[in-house]
Amino acid sequence: MYVFVWCPTCLKDRKHYVVREGQNPLLRCSICKTVHSATIEETKSIDVRVIISVDNLSFKRKIKLDPKNSVNVGDEYIIEDTVREGDEGGDISVGDSKAVEVTTIELKNGKREKSAKVKDIKTIWSRLIDDVVLKASIQKRGDVRSIRIRSPGNYNFVVGNTERIGEECFGISAVKMRDGRLLRQIGDVACARNIRRIYGRPVR
Repeated sequence: MYVFVWCPTCLKDRKHYVVREGQNPLLRCSICKTVHSATIEETKSIDVRVIISVDNLSFKRKIKLDPKNSVNVGDEYIIEDTVREGDEGGDISVGDSKAVEVTTIELKNGKREKSAKVKDIKTIWSRLIDDVVLKASIQKRGDVRSIRIRSPGNYNFVVGNTERIGEECFGISAVKMRDGRLLRQIGDVACARNIRRIYGRPVR
């Protein structure tokens, strides 16, 4: 759990991790690591719309957030499926709760930012990271076929290993990461949630 409060060392509002809860909780600054106590004013949470993307689908949910806090691209949240808006294109269920990662923040003025105060946010755009759908390119004698792989977000793919997806069996030759890196050394490990594309060759 974390909150945004004034840091006496940084002299700025910073993200703090809660070390000990209570009326005057003990907090640790995420930047300078200073540990200090603080009085946190209780504020009423507000509903913020969240658009969640998975594969070629997207659906709406809501999340309750403190209007004084900030949201950043890359932040992760747990979305409870019991708090929802009407889905576009049908009711798409994601289960009781799912983890998502923020990809874009849309403000009430129409702009898109990488960081914003909750009170200024219109929509949080995100992607599902509990379960992901990956693209893979399988090359054989100059021909390239594209397949889709559904995988748990925390599953590790390893360059040089063999994977079997249904009737498809292939060896991983490289992995393109979402941050732009290309992993191609034998033994390189890539977590599914961070992968953009897998490259491989068929194995008999």
